[in-house]
Amino acid sequence: DLVASGRWRIRHPPARRRLVRASERGESLYVGKHCSHIEGMSLEEGRQLIRELNRHITQERFVYTHRWSPGDLVICDNRACLHR
Repeated sequence: DLVASGRWRIRHPPARRRLVRASERGESLYVGKHCSHIEGMSLEEGRQLIRELNRHITQERFVYTHRWSPGDLVICDNRACLHR
């Protein structure tokens, strides 16, 4: 198994990303389950902030749930979208 063997991490090593991403449509947070820590913060402080940000961005007021009907087409900006 790729994940259990550790080969996943070798093939897909951690990458640095900006926490706040800017685009022509505004700013978005780059957080989610993939986010492990924040540079410049202690591991615990960084993980606590990540948990708080994840709770914030998954509030019902920020979540779009689509109820599919025949013929529907949904387009989203994956640069600023958290999939669950």
